[in-house]
Amino acid sequence: MKKYLILVLLCAGGAVGFSQSSSKIENIKKLLDLTGSGKMGAQVAQTMISSFQESYSNVPTEYWESVKKEINADDIVALVIPIYDKYYTEEDIQKLIEFYESPIGKKVISTTPLIVQESMSAGKIWGENIGKKVMEKLKNDGYIKEG
Repeated sequence: MKKYLILVLLCAGGAVGFSQSSSKIENIKKLLDLTGSGKMGAQVAQTMISSFQESYSNVPTEYWESVKKEINADDIVALVIPIYDKYYTEEDIQKLIEFYESPIGKKVISTTPLIVQESMSAGKIWGENIGKKVMEKLKNDGYIKEG
């Protein structure tokens, strides 16, 4: 009887642990949905496929369209959930949800794509300038011969 009671308690404890984990997973999904992470991942994948399409222009457009249809935002969400689970507690996730549901959180969500796009453009210019300076220095120091 004691063994049976211990087994029942262990199973109940495991069910509570699973329930909390399931709750955390659902909250992570909610957070990712709020922030549009899955959609952004799918957009990145779509852009990547468009780059392939430009590089392989001999491949029919219908082919690329069928490849694009296979991209599913839920796939990236499923890959990211364990990462959020690893680094954030359930309380952290709940606080992030509260933040992203607030007016400033909504503003962060709506402006982040614009900030990222403009930052990438600025970074490209910055990188090109560094490259020019390095090349000029290499030439001036005699490591690269002109012409």
